[in-house]
Amino acid sequence: MEAIGQTAWFSGLESVVLERLAERCLPCHLQPREALTRRGQPQTQMYFVRSGSLELSIHGRDGKRHVTRYLQPGEVYGLIPVIDGKGAIHDADAHGPTELLQLSRDVLLSELRTQPSLALRLLQLLCGRSRQQYELFAFQQLLSIQARLVHLLMIVANIETQPGALPQREIEILMTQSELSDMLGVSRQSLSVELKKLEHQALIRIAHAKVVVTDPSGLARHASALI
Repeated sequence: MEAIGQTAWFSGLESVVLERLAERCLPCHLQPREALTRRGQPQTQMYFVRSGSLELSIHGRDGKRHVTRYLQPGEVYGLIPVIDGKGAIHDADAHGPTELLQLSRDVLLSELRTQPSLALRLLQLLCGRSRQQYELFAFQQLLSIQARLVHLLMIVANIETQPGALPQREIEILMTQSELSDMLGVSRQSLSVELKKLEHQALIRIAHAKVVVTDPSGLARHASALI
């Protein structure tokens, strides 16, 4: 119940609903790089990320792999294929040791039919994700590498665009520079140059296998100035 209640979609729901969902969840443990789903294959389970991270990616016709997102604890995976009954949209692999909770399609659909508040939250969640995808597409086509990088860091770190509302604390992004460059579709060398510019402005700190956002409010202000 605690793990489900931490997700934005389910937070604030009545405890009886959370309890009913929790009773039907099954644990799932993945080792680093272990596959969870493959694009196009049937997917009948929705997953809550309890610990670790899920790496979502797709492959182009030329075989090149593009990482689209990393899901962190408190996020859910598999909404669209579970709802429409079609195949998985992404390849999903464990990014380090990862613990999930899986909920079957039948259980989720049953709850959506009887819980209007849950269905409304689902619509809000899907709309929010759609907005992110539209913004990412626009940024990839129109903005500089610096602006795209800042926006990506904000999405991965779950930083909102209202600087005044942000806590003054460091946020760790457990991703290597190679992984970030794959998500942006740029070379590692180009990414390194842009990261160092942000580090020079004291907005981030580059560390081994991670990037630390040292000034979330400052990064949000910088993002607003670049867009």
